[in-house]
Amino acid sequence: MHAGQHFTIHSVDQKIFQLTLHYGFMDTVSIPQGLANVHKANILPFELNVNTATYLVEIPNILASRAKRTLLFYWQECLFAFLMRNYSANLNIEFFQLPYNRTIAIGTYCII
Repeated sequence: MHAGQHFTIHSVDQKIFQLTLHYGFMDTVSIPQGLANVHKANILPFELNVNTATYLVEIPNILASRAKRTLLFYWQECLFAFLMRNYSANLNIEFFQLPYNRTIAIGTYCII
């Protein structure tokens, strides 16, 4: 990564690329703006239209189970699961400044 460059790109396969955007602690995170910067740098081997791109975010769903006790007290697991449920996908969408009409949320489940 060169000075002033906030991304790295790696070719995984002939038509599959891994793009990593780098942000500092105090930087405002904007995935669409990051993609626009990569497009302006003209390093992608394909055409990218940031205005029509679709984004995917993960929503973790944590469920507490008495059968799989990982903490000393079951109430701790329930509290953790409750707090994770309150952590909404909207927070991720807003944090990364993703457009709501072009963002797909995919849920994953984990039983603790």
